[in-house]
Amino acid sequence: MDKKLYALGLSLLIGTAQAQSLDELAPVEGSQGTDITYQPSRQIEQPALIQLGPLDQTKTSKLNRQPEAGQPMQVGVRRDVAALKSVSLTQAQLNWQPTASGGHIAAIEIASDDAIAVRLAITVGHLPSSATLSFYGANADEAIVVHASEILALLQANREAGDLSAEASEYWSPMMSGETIGIEIELPAGIEPTNVAIGLPKISHFYRSLQTAKAIGDSSYCQIDVACSLDADRDLDNKSRATAKMTFIEDGDSYECSGTLLNNRKADRTPYLLSANHCISSQTVASTLITHWFFRADKCLYGVPKDTSTLSGGAKLLYNSSKTDTTLLQLNKPAPQGVVFAGWSTDLATQAWMRPVVGVHHPEGDLQKVSYGYIDDFLSCSELNSWGRFSCSPGNLASSNYISIRWQQGFTEVGSSGSGLFSDTRVIGQLLGGNSTCTGGTDTYGLLRPAYEDGLNKWLNPAGKPITVNGTVVEFYNPDQNRYFITGDAAEQQFVDGGSVGRWIRTGQSFKHGGDSSVCRFYGNTNVNPATGNIYGPPSHFYSVLQHECDSLIEIYDPTTLSWKFESYDFKSNKPDAEGTCPAQTKAVHRLYNNGFAKGIPSNHRYATSPAIIDQMIDEGWDYEGVKMCAPL
Repeated sequence: MDKKLYALGLSLLIGTAQAQSLDELAPVEGSQGTDITYQPSRQIEQPALIQLGPLDQTKTSKLNRQPEAGQPMQVGVRRDVAALKSVSLTQAQLNWQPTASGGHIAAIEIASDDAIAVRLAITVGHLPSSATLSFYGANADEAIVVHASEILALLQANREAGDLSAEASEYWSPMMSGETIGIEIELPAGIEPTNVAIGLPKISHFYRSLQTAKAIGDSSYCQIDVACSLDADRDLDNKSRATAKMTFIEDGDSYECSGTLLNNRKADRTPYLLSANHCISSQTVASTLITHWFFRADKCLYGVPKDTSTLSGGAKLLYNSSKTDTTLLQLNKPAPQGVVFAGWSTDLATQAWMRPVVGVHHPEGDLQKVSYGYIDDFLSCSELNSWGRFSCSPGNLASSNYISIRWQQGFTEVGSSGSGLFSDTRVIGQLLGGNSTCTGGTDTYGLLRPAYEDGLNKWLNPAGKPITVNGTVVEFYNPDQNRYFITGDAAEQQFVDGGSVGRWIRTGQSFKHGGDSSVCRFYGNTNVNPATGNIYGPPSHFYSVLQHECDSLIEIYDPTTLSWKFESYDFKSNKPDAEGTCPAQTKAVHRLYNNGFAKGIPSNHRYATSPAIIDQMIDEGWDYEGVKMCAPL
């Protein structure tokens, strides 16, 4: 009997008792994660400028080097910035100036000739928890603002993963278009510039395949725009919305791959991103990740992307294995509005010989493409070695860890690595590589099934009774007022993003809301004190999931003095026990207080989950008040 016919028959005998599958999760309206551009932002007109000049021959020799199968596509090269490589050299270039709100601000620009885009590395000796960093590129009137909390949390994640290398101590900025990247560092009133100890030792100089018009058309002539198949393939739009172009950095060099957002059994929109181990295999590299969404032609054969969304902030590496070339990441920020969380399957029936399959990917970093083919063979492959090579031998349906795909329309190229392979509407694997071209050949995909059995099930199908998740609590910071604010209301998040209530920026910190207890929300007494003409205050919010705290503040409210006024029950969470321990399937949300009443400044509370942020704020004089909420995982 033919081995493939035998394998097909075997799938019917094995059955699907151990198989797992899940449908996709459709997009919803509401505020989600995205890089928010603030305009205008640049406050220093003539910052210090460091000119790097053109790339040298050592760097330019890398530009057109084609990777082998099992290697990501390189799109940028490292450039050292000798003038800023240490804290002392960087401090010497920072010319601090006063701000209108009583703080300080300083700026530096770095120019790299002929760069399509630039990212900047920052080493942190000390960075105040209330600092904000604005990054701008060719358009200096628009900037992406990053709160110090995001930087501190990313570096802490690298340390917790056991990486104490110099590379793990670097934060990589958002990607800014053009030859120049600028950074403005702003401190609120009361924080002295001597508290800032950072270096700017290197940049990554992008030379190809950026999310701009220069990436359009880089792939081969026979590739098929997703927009050209939407009418004939009714499920393709969902597959497209689940697929992202990934940009990341290793040792200063930048690379691109593709990835797929996956649903989980709780259907709680946790942003789990499936890709290839040969793309990202360490937490330090995961911390540099930027994802680009909806980078696809608006119309068939009309190569202009519309409504694209870029998400910086890195990711947490949850699982990686060279046995199946699998990586599972959790984005540090919520996925953008409009995405789909793809379904997946470990069912052998979805992996049978000659089964039709679909690939959605970003070949050569180009606009999103689609490929149609079928499962051609089953493979048992050895682990990848340090040169990105692997060896495979014939396998069978039940025991293979890879499959071979033969394309009938379209194919894959560099940049497609890590992209999901769909059988019907569900992901069954991710791309390792292959020899496919416009004229033929095959590609190899690592299978989801053995990776799922090896550990992916922990996240895709978690044990225990799930807690209903109703959304995400997002934290904001106002550098003019040096105050923090959280809200679980998606409409309010969008309203605050719009700037109508002042210069509030997202800190990159958030947690899910959902559970069995309502969280009361208070604001300071808004009645006007006739003696001062100002509200009694305090001018900030306070939250609690503990009913006795809520009842106490409601009872002692006094409209003629400094006190807390009940606003609403804002979202739901879970209560810790008397020792501050959170129940299963939740994580601790800690409360800190700036001790404003005693210091004669407006009171403000902060709600944090990151140990790095909590420790630094305590060092900076905030009072630690303990675990006050337990957020769903």
